[in-house]
Amino acid sequence: MIKEYIEKHLCEELNLQMVQVPLIVSKDSGVNDYLDRDGSRTPVEFPCRLGLPRPITAQVVQADTKWKRMALAQFGCEVGEGINTDMRAVRKDYFLDHDHSSYVDQWDW
Repeated sequence: MIKEYIEKHLCEELNLQMVQVPLIVSKDSGVNDYLDRDGSRTPVEFPCRLGLPRPITAQVVQADTKWKRMALAQFGCEVGEGINTDMRAVRKDYFLDHDHSSYVDQWDW
């Protein structure tokens, strides 16, 4: 309830629209950001048919950084407008400690 309250009022005050980040994207979409520069943390990847004649290689979105920039352009957001995002992801190569988990629920604007 607290998260919903904050989302609602944040969107109203900052002129944002709520947008859900996709869970999976095509590997070829260019949407998936990698979490490091050396390639040691790779996204969860799998073949996905989705009724297509040929399966695509799908990936679980790792971070919403690049996706947010693409969404701002897609929705035609001008100065003073924006989006509030909610992303859920699984990171298979991430280290686990008191701050990090294999499951991510990232909320951003």
